[in-house]
Amino acid sequence: MELLTCREVAARLKLSGRQVYKLAASGKLPRPLKVARSTRWRADEIDDFIGRGCIVEELAPTGRLCARGRGAAGCA
Repeated sequence: MELLTCREVAARLKLSGRQVYKLAASGKLPRPLKVARSTRWRADEIDDFIGRGCIVEELAPTGRLCARGRGAAGCA
């Protein structure tokens, strides 16, 4: 079982780390695991989430992503 950090999940979804935590808190992402004091996501659950047709643009607050791969709220 491969475990992913927030940064790794964010890279797969092309979102910021902050957005990953917000989506997890709202229940839109698979529930993370606590490993000691760290938060990790199971790679297979994130891959299944993406494979089920997760549309990253729908996850961004404004429905679009900027060129840097962050949600529109993170764009200057």
